[in-house]
This record gives sequence, structure tokens and C-alpha cells, in this order.
Amino acid sequence: MPLDCLQTGRNLGNLGFDESLWETAIFGYEKAIEAVEQSRESVTSPSRKRQLIEENLNIYEKMMQSCINHQQ
Repeated sequence: MPLDCLQTGRNLGNLGFDESLWETAIFGYEKAIEAVEQSRESVTSPSRKRQLIEENLNIYEKMMQSCINHQQ
């Protein structure tokens, strides 16, 4: 389930980002980040936890950029 939420949230975030719909992008990325964090909680290996962040770092980056753009 978290992987489905991750993909759906990322897709919604990317759509909002590409269309400059910052609230939509933020909402989508927020859901994707929640899914990443939930996935991290379910694994015990520190290297796997780090890998999950590394694989999804672009979501965090785009979330920050969306928040910045929304404030302008």
C-alpha cells in the first residue's frame, strides 16, 4: 500500500509542479513523503532506510521548490 501511495502522490505532485499548481504539487508530494516515511518505519536495516531516501530524494527537493514557489 505505501508504494501505491508513493507513486500516486508523486504523480499528482509532478502534475501540479509541471502546471505550476503549487497547492496540488504540495498535497501530492506530502502524500508521497508520508508513504516514504511509512516505508522507512517498516524496515530495520539502516542501509535500506538510507536507500529509500536516496531513491526518493527528488520528491523532497520538488516539495521544497513547490513551497518556495507557492510563497511568491
